[in-house]
Amino acid sequence: MMKFSKYLLVVALLTSVSHTCSAQNEKVTMGSGGIEWISFEQAVFLNDMKPKKIFIDVYTDWCGWCKRMDAGTFKDSLVSKYISENYYAVKLNAETKDTIRFRDKVFVLSPK
Repeated sequence: MMKFSKYLLVVALLTSVSHTCSAQNEKVTMGSGGIEWISFEQAVFLNDMKPKKIFIDVYTDWCGWCKRMDAGTFKDSLVSKYISENYYAVKLNAETKDTIRFRDKVFVLSPK
C-alpha cells in the first residue's frame, strides 16, 4: 500500500494527465507564449524519445482554485516558460471516465 501511495503521489505531483475527454487527444495552448498542454499519451510518447519529467495539472470543471490557476498562475510568463522548458505539461480531469494506460498499469474512475 505504501508503495502504491508513493507512486500515486509522484504521479499526481510530477508525472501524470487534457482539458475534457474530447480534448485529451488534442494539443491545447493557453494564450500566446503560454503553456503548451498535451495529452498524457503524447507526454509518455515524447518522454520515451526525449526523457523529461511530466507535469500534470489535475483539475475538475467545478474547482474554483483550478480555474484560478488557469487564469493566473499558468498564464504567468515565468511559470509558463519554466514549465514548458523543463516538463511535458498535461491537464488531467480528475473526473474523466476515460481509461488511462501507463506502462503496464490501467487506471479507471472508480464508481462511488
